[in-house]
Amino acid sequence: MKLVGSGRRTVVFMATRDPYFEGTMPERQALAWAAAVRRQLQRWELLVAKHTLMGLEPNLTPPPEFPTTMTTGEYWEGETERHLLLNSIHNLLKARRLMKHPPDLDPTVAKEVTETRDLNEHWDENMPVFQVSPRTSKPKRASGKSFADRNPRHGPYCWWAWDSQRGPLVSPNVAATQIHELVEATITAVVLVQPDMAGVVADAAPRPWKAPLRAGDWWWPELG
Repeated sequence: MKLVGSGRRTVVFMATRDPYFEGTMPERQALAWAAAVRRQLQRWELLVAKHTLMGLEPNLTPPPEFPTTMTTGEYWEGETERHLLLNSIHNLLKARRLMKHPPDLDPTVAKEVTETRDLNEHWDENMPVFQVSPRTSKPKRASGKSFADRNPRHGPYCWWAWDSQRGPLVSPNVAATQIHELVEATITAVVLVQPDMAGVVADAAPRPWKAPLRAGDWWWPELG
């Protein structure tokens, strides 16, 4: 549904979908992409936790006898796994829009994930804008401009972003926890419509973090 205001009048446009997507197809697609997002989160978060631990260990007293390290291959893997994660989330959002009863989603999450995915897809156009500090040029496209306005000091290319209070970050304003919640909400919404699809998506693996229990606690990497 889209709302368009004009003076005192508001026109409501209802989203339509092709008849091909009647029946259970949207729910099946939503489950397929929910499974993909869950898998990519697992692969990417492990590398973010490892990178985060590398940065935290030098401040420990005493420092660990065998510090955490990353190979160049693992570093590149973190970048590509996040890119695949963004693509998976993007497709999950497409499927969500086709569902009869889609789960609720914070508009900022949907918008910024889509923008971040677009900026990573078109990295050749946008890295010269966002990888220069201070920025000396502006994005050409609307998604880049929207992202830049919302994030004047952050870019879309940091695959290892972590915040002590929010944990690993898919983008500057979207925590991985919010994407985990989207996956869970999608599965629940699908099963309510199609109970026979319960159990199709594998349960989430334990996350490589010790989540905060009290105010002031940090999201701390736990590699197992």
